[in-house]
Amino acid sequence: ELEKTFVHTIRKPSNKKKPVEVRTPRGEIKRFDSAKEAALAMNVHESSVNKYCHQSKPDRQGNHYRYI
Repeated sequence: ELEKTFVHTIRKPSNKKKPVEVRTPRGEIKRFDSAKEAALAMNVHESSVNKYCHQSKPDRQGNHYRYI
């Protein structure tokens, strides 16, 4: 009976696109509808955009990324 009351509550990763904001070293702010769009515009790989959004470090060009 104990097994029946135990409920798994594992969250699946969201497949919803998250908007991304990029701040350039010149102070420009660029907004994109997804990490993929940001990657194409900023000439970096999509996984790099995701990595930089989770870290507080800028990329090699000095751009800061964050989810909005």
